[in-house]
Amino acid sequence: MTSKTIVDWGEVSSYTEKGTYKVTGTTKIAGKSYDVIANITVETDSLDDNYSVIRNMNIVKNSGSSFVEAEYVVTSELTDTLVLKMQIYSGDTLLSEDTKDFVPSDNTVKMKKDIRDYKGNLTVKTAVYNKSAGKVISSVMERKADNTGNFAGGDRVNLEKDSLFEKSEQVGLKYVLSIDIDRLLAPSYEMHGLTAPNNAQRYGGWERKGASNWGSSKDTFTLAGHSLGHWMSAAAVL
Repeated sequence: MTSKTIVDWGEVSSYTEKGTYKVTGTTKIAGKSYDVIANITVETDSLDDNYSVIRNMNIVKNSGSSFVEAEYVVTSELTDTLVLKMQIYSGDTLLSEDTKDFVPSDNTVKMKKDIRDYKGNLTVKTAVYNKSAGKVISSVMERKADNTGNFAGGDRVNLEKDSLFEKSEQVGLKYVLSIDIDRLLAPSYEMHGLTAPNNAQRYGGWERKGASNWGSSKDTFTLAGHSLGHWMSAAAVL
C-alpha cells in the first residue's frame, strides 16, 4: 500500500546560487511530526561565471486575456546594470521588443507582455545581457504561443446595432438594473443582526433561508449570497 504526505520545506526558494544543498523539512504522519532531509541541486542558466541565473516563463491564455510573463532571479557580486529583453516573433518576423533595466541586487526581475494583438503561432524569446559590455549573460529562453484562436475581452468587442446579440445584451442589462440591491444584500444584513435599508426582504430561490435540502437542515443550509456574486459579475461586464 502506497500513501502520500505533504512536506513543508520552508524557504527552499532562497537557494539561488548554483550548487547542491542539504535541506530539512517537516511532515506529519498519523499525527506525529517527523524531520525529512533531502539534497537539492540548483542549476544556473548563466553563460557568465560571474552571475547565477534562474528563470521561468509562462504563456497565459483565457477568455479575456493572453499574455506572456517572464521571471528571472539573477545573483552576482557585481553591480553592473543588466537588461532583460523580451522579443516576440511570427516566423522570422520580429513583432515587438521590450527591455527592462535592473541590477543583481534587485534579485528578482519580472516582465509581463500583453500579446492579444499578435495573431497566429508566435515565438517568445527572453534573455539577460550586460548593458555596458553588450554581452549576453544567460542563454536564450524560448516559448511557443498559439494565438490562432484567441478570445477578445468585452472591452474589445462592438455588437452590431439592432442585431440579435445587441438585443440580448439589452435584455440582460434591463434585468440587472431591475434587481433591488437592498433585497439582494438583505441576507448580509441579517447575518450581522441588522435590518436592510427600507426594511427590504431577501429574495426567494437561492436567497431564501433553507434554499435546498442538500445534505443539511432547511433551517441551517442556505445559498444566500450566491445570487449577489452573479449580479456583480454581470454588472461589471454590462
